[in-house]
Amino acid sequence: MMTPLVLLFIGLAVNIRKKQFFQILAMLSLRAGFVVFLATILIATTGLSASKDILLLLAFSLSACSFWPFAHIAAVGSLEENVIKKKRTFNADFAIGILALSFPFSVVVILGVLSSGTVFTSMTNLLLLALGLTLPGMTYIAFNYLTKMSLNGKKSAKTAYNLPVNERS
Repeated sequence: MMTPLVLLFIGLAVNIRKKQFFQILAMLSLRAGFVVFLATILIATTGLSASKDILLLLAFSLSACSFWPFAHIAAVGSLEENVIKKKRTFNADFAIGILALSFPFSVVVILGVLSSGTVFTSMTNLLLLALGLTLPGMTYIAFNYLTKMSLNGKKSAKTAYNLPVNERS
């Protein structure tokens, strides 16, 4: 009964920047990929073979992110009102962004899995789904962190690699 109220609150509180959007999407993609991979391991070890049970397990595990963590983050945030922003435990704006994007992302992935019939009941297709979901997150991490490492503290790639810098660009 509280879901519409929580969604309304999150919708009003969300202020996601472009950089945060792609970072959150990469995190959610990684989370979904790992969840599908863990579900695949569970299905393989238990010998689950009923297609409806496999799809239920996938749908239930992909909807694992809830709105309760934000309540805890808000409680910790209220205790840290006098703490410098950089030394706080949680970034409440980022947490709201994760929650706001998690719901539609999970719904799209769950609807895709459930509407495909029994395609995602075989181990091969489940592993391909897990790989396909983790790939965008891994690509984001590799691109951003390897770029930061290669810059060695410089502000741009042009200064890091001693390339000529245009004054007018």
